[in-house]
Amino acid sequence: MILREFIRQNPFFRLLLPLTIGIVFSHAFSLPQELNYSLVVIGLLGIMIFIFLTKLRKSYVLRSLFGVFVFFTCIGAGGNRYLNVESSMQMTCDNSVVGLLGNIVEQPVEKANSYAVVFKVKQQKHENVWQNEEGKVMLYLQKDKRVNSLIIGDPLMLNSSIRQVKNLGNPYEFDYASYLKTQHILYTAYVDSLSWNRVGNSSHFSFRVVAAKWRDKLLDIYRKNGIKDESFDILAALTLGYKTSLDPDTKKAWANAGAMHVLAVSRLE
Repeated sequence: MILREFIRQNPFFRLLLPLTIGIVFSHAFSLPQELNYSLVVIGLLGIMIFIFLTKLRKSYVLRSLFGVFVFFTCIGAGGNRYLNVESSMQMTCDNSVVGLLGNIVEQPVEKANSYAVVFKVKQQKHENVWQNEEGKVMLYLQKDKRVNSLIIGDPLMLNSSIRQVKNLGNPYEFDYASYLKTQHILYTAYVDSLSWNRVGNSSHFSFRVVAAKWRDKLLDIYRKNGIKDESFDILAALTLGYKTSLDPDTKKAWANAGAMHVLAVSRLE
């Protein structure tokens, strides 16, 4: 009774539930695209029949079938959405790929031995031929003074191939591959200082670039006031939404401490 009242007061939950089921099932059981399309078609046909046949709408016995058809439609739509996003992340990953062309989408973050930067690929070079192919890659650039001048939107050309992100396989280690997948990143690459070049500057105005510049100025204020290491990562994430430097292990530690709700408030969970 409580659930029925909740659904009555929140009608969109009726759509959200089957959408979520479709996404979860497609992820857990690798449902084929054809099945999801079939559910959408069956659901839409059923809805159309109820719309045009007045007798069905007025029938108390058959009225619940309308909800079943809507349920099927939303499950199929959720599954299709998941598979489309999954497909958009896939790129060619073999030895024939020797070059990448794209733009920086996150400000470089200094690590112990390199700079980590999220890179959106626009083209890949296969056997000396450039081909259009989009996807995100976690780049690790060798430490170089040139990296400090890079900003969001800068186009780069890399002489490098990519590889699938994999965990090290140590017991109880953080599932870094799954974490990056939530950021729509399936691939990684290490690039030395001689294998990348900036090919011009970002040619169009972007509110995101302007916002990133202002954010960097505020981050510099934090650094100048002696805030660093994990304290800097947490403060930057909570106040400015800057989560690139936030170590996944730190998020796991907060979850184990029962303080994940604090990060959840800032949409960092």
